[in-house]
Amino acid sequence: MPLGVFDSGVGGLTVFRELIRAFPDTDIIYIGDTARVPYGGRSQEIIVQYALELARYLTENYHTDLLIAACNTISSYALPAIEGELGIPALGVIEPGAQSAVKLTKNNRIGVIGTSATVTSGAYKQAVARISKETEVFQAACPLLVPLVEEGLLDGEIPRLVLKMYIEPIAEKGIDTLILGCTHYPLLAPLIRELYPNMAVTDSAENIISHVEAKKESGLRVIATTDTGGAAESLKTKLVGGIPITKVFLS
Repeated sequence: MPLGVFDSGVGGLTVFRELIRAFPDTDIIYIGDTARVPYGGRSQEIIVQYALELARYLTENYHTDLLIAACNTISSYALPAIEGELGIPALGVIEPGAQSAVKLTKNNRIGVIGTSATVTSGAYKQAVARISKETEVFQAACPLLVPLVEEGLLDGEIPRLVLKMYIEPIAEKGIDTLILGCTHYPLLAPLIRELYPNMAVTDSAENIISHVEAKKESGLRVIATTDTGGAAESLKTKLVGGIPITKVFLS
């Protein structure tokens, strides 16, 4: 049975990319809700509603037996509702990112950048606390980063200024490790590492593979979005090459 991967937009393709590399013979289906991105400023009720619509699309059309929420905002709020309604496992990206950061930090001071919803949920603070009581977590909500990535603004003066505006206040707390708490943010990782060369940077796309059990199938690859146009095609090509995008409508 296929793996179903879903996100608020195309940022979750960073997770999709790692999955297709790790599991070349597994059917992997992706849907990004590009018509309604970003989710980070929305209410918990709406986040859960949208997440359920994406999950239903995957299960009803592709009979997926594992759902992967390639979105920190969805992972923070919607997994219990998805598992409760659909009755199949739903894996989030919070725990893998937290585990990696705790392993990387040398001074037990970790920073998290994420959407407003992810930061407000406290999901990373809770996940880190379950692993290490000695580690402090400093968070920054970054509402402008997802729109920058969705528009393909990954380098240059504008993203540099925005990243420094968000990261500098938590960098001043002495963090030595930064969690990219949104699956869009790995696309900005090269710039972040350039701005903060002495800071370890980790994200869930790199760490989720060890949490997935996959079956050998035909290696089907499907990418669907709820809207097309803009920078979605160029970002998709940058991340996963020539896999075509199919536009779908959610009911």
